[in-house]
Amino acid sequence: MLLQSHEGYISPLPALPDVWECGEYSGLCARGGFELSVKWKDRIITDISVVSRCGHKCIIKTELNNVFDESGNSINAMYSDGILTFPTSEGETYYLKK
Repeated sequence: MLLQSHEGYISPLPALPDVWECGEYSGLCARGGFELSVKWKDRIITDISVVSRCGHKCIIKTELNNVFDESGNSINAMYSDGILTFPTSEGETYYLKK
C-alpha cells in the first residue's frame, strides 16, 4: 500500500487508500538497499528522499523527474515513461522534486 519494489523498480504509494489524502512516511526499505521517505498531498506525491545503503542504481516509478544530492547539486538522471533512473553512492541521500 505504501511501497513496493518487487517488479524491478521502486513504486511509492502503489495502492494508497482513498481516505489518506495527505500524509507522509519515512524509513521504509526497498529492494536494492534503498530507504525512502515520502510526502503526499491531495493523493499526489510532493517529495521523495532516497537513502542509498549499497550504492546501486535507483529505479523508481514517479512523476518527480529531477534528482538532487545533499548539497543541492542536480544528479544526471534518465526519465522515461514514468520511470526515473539515477546513479547513487553508498550512504548518500537523494531528493526527488518536480
